[in-house]
Formats: sequence, structure tokens, C-alpha cells
Amino acid sequence: MLDKYTYINHVCYDSDIAQKIKLLFLLNNQQKRYEHICSVTKRIDSIAIQYGLDREKCRISAMLHDISTLIKWEDMLLYAKDNNWRLCDAEITHPFLLHQRISEVIAREDFYITDCDILKAIAFHTSLCENASQYQMALFIADKLDWSIGGYPPYYEQMSEALNISLEATCYEYAKYTEGDGKMESIHSDWAKAVRWLKSIHSM
Repeated sequence: MLDKYTYINHVCYDSDIAQKIKLLFLLNNQQKRYEHICSVTKRIDSIAIQYGLDREKCRISAMLHDISTLIKWEDMLLYAKDNNWRLCDAEITHPFLLHQRISEVIAREDFYITDCDILKAIAFHTSLCENASQYQMALFIADKLDWSIGGYPPYYEQMSEALNISLEATCYEYAKYTEGDGKMESIHSDWAKAVRWLKSIHSM
């Protein structure tokens, strides 16, 4: 899929995933994004160890979760419309939100990933979803705990403490933040469903 966009500098796809990712982002002057990916990969590995998840699956999902950010936001929206994707209002208003879904496509088409745990984790790493799997929650948490603008996010301590309880509790801490100080202007439909699900768990 990446081959469709001539403004992206491409690399030979005969090396391992980690090396491909590194070369792609560095060749396209996205050092900060690559550093974020490395940070998320390191963090999810720790989560995988803590919760007994497959470390390789977690690392691959983290390495590929933002691969679509090499594509311009307007091209993401165009791709979604050309392929007749059903879009929520938030994705139309903020095409950046499509990057999770397009990263999943690239993982399948360009990196030949077939594992459903990996693909579903990538596809919902920004919005999460109702009845999320442990792999989906692990990537969601690792991504949210890395503050791309530097320093620590305002919910870092609460989420970090909740990691000692459960993945669901950790996601719930982020949900509470988004309904308080971090209230969102435009809410992704999958996130809205995820929040309702998380609330139902914690009201039991």
C-alpha cells in the first residue's frame, strides 16, 4: 500500500520488521515518530511480561501501530472514501484518527501480518473498542503512556498504578481522564462504546 504514495521514500523489504520500520521513518525525516514507536515497543514488552502475553505479538503490534503516519492525513481520508469505509463523524473531522485502521491495512499488505491479535490491536490502538482483547488493551495503554510532546501525560500516575490491578482498570483510568480534564471535542464512536463497556465492568 505504501508504494501508492510517491512522496514516501521506500526501503527494500528483505530485512526484519524492526529494521524496516527504522529505515522507513528515518528516511522520511520522522525521527520523533520513530522514537515514539521505540518507546511504545519497550513499554508494551513490559506489559506483556507482566500479563503473560506473547511478547513477539506485542512488539510487532507496537512497531507497526503508527506505520500509516508516513501518509498525509488528507490521503488517509481519500483512501477510506475510495474504499467505501464506513466513517464516524470524528474520523471525517479529524482524519488522523484513521491512521489506526490504515496501519492495520499496511501491516497486512506490506508486512504480510496475518495474526488477528496483532492486526486487531493495531486497528483499535487509538480508539480501543468494546470487549477489547488483552492485546488491544496492552497496545492502547502503551501508546497512551508515551507522551509524544515530551514529559509525562497528566494521567500517567493513575494509569501506571492501575497496571498493578488489571488492563481493564488501566484503560478505565484513561476513560475517566477523557471525561474530566481531558475531555475530547470529537469522540470516536468506537471509543464511546469502549467507555460504556469499561464503565459497565467497574459498576459491577
